[in-house]
Amino acid sequence: MQLLDMNEARQQAAGEALPAWARRQGGALWLIDTAEGMDWLQTSEASGYLVAGAGGQLAALRDAFKLAQQAGHGAADAAVLASLAVRGRLPLLGLDEALPWVCEGMRFAPFAVADGIYGIVPDLARLEMALSCGLRLVQLRAKRPLHPDEAAQAQALAVHYGAQLLINDDWRAVLASAQEGHGPGLHLGQEDLVALPSAALAALRAQGGRLLLGLSSHCPWELARAAGCGASYIACGPVKPTTTKSMPWQAQGLDNLAWWVAHAPAPVVAIGGLLTPQDVRWAASAGPAAVCVVRGLGESSEAMPRAIAALQGALVKAPCSQAPVPDWPHPALPS
Repeated sequence: MQLLDMNEARQQAAGEALPAWARRQGGALWLIDTAEGMDWLQTSEASGYLVAGAGGQLAALRDAFKLAQQAGHGAADAAVLASLAVRGRLPLLGLDEALPWVCEGMRFAPFAVADGIYGIVPDLARLEMALSCGLRLVQLRAKRPLHPDEAAQAQALAVHYGAQLLINDDWRAVLASAQEGHGPGLHLGQEDLVALPSAALAALRAQGGRLLLGLSSHCPWELARAAGCGASYIACGPVKPTTTKSMPWQAQGLDNLAWWVAHAPAPVVAIGGLLTPQDVRWAASAGPAAVCVVRGLGESSEAMPRAIAALQGALVKAPCSQAPVPDWPHPALPS
């Protein structure tokens, strides 16, 4: 990874757009703008404008970057952590050659939670069951695209119970509902975010503060990108090892979750491997806005009322001792 002064890079680019010039160089680059903090980051994990504001000397950023890499962080994460350490604020990562959306005043609808339990269900039947058992923050994570009638039914159920509904990944269904003036929120994984067609990104941005948008994050650069998009909330996971999804990430643990909560500019929700009331109390000690539960909601209609009541009751009890916030998170990927 080469760390270069932005002015030096501009001279070498000789009028060529910096992203295009950087791509022609090949390899990993961090072009550092010490005057305004409008850096360009180019790595195998992520590329885009990395915006942190003015401040920081090149030598200090290089030293901090080296320390982060020695601690086991990949290039993109090391750049985010070095920028934070030297400049004192979490940088915002844009999508490709666009500036981070918040730099243009873009923020999605504010996230409000009822009781701190965020249930994730696979279908309409489980959705109705969870709502009838008292959940007021629910995500519908189907294994296939929803039919428009299904999205409408899901939203009608949420309205009936006075709950907030989000739909996972199915941006077509959510944007179609939003254009009608009402509809659920949208939750996206980072890989789904970057795969959106340009027209879908424009439609998503056009909803602005009217749409609730949640974004997943598993490492510091994904946190920086979610922050740059102005997400309503940012999911941190997997907090514990999980079998719900196959993923390469190490468990975040309480230390990383507490670090996320301390540095994210939006509410953080904890997700991954949280099954029991004890898990919920444990995760809540790091201070997230909500704790996501998937399999722990109960496997049957008979079990769900007891399971949800126990999960909600866990948050009423005195939480575990407050989790300390580490200076840096541990690496997201195994070395």
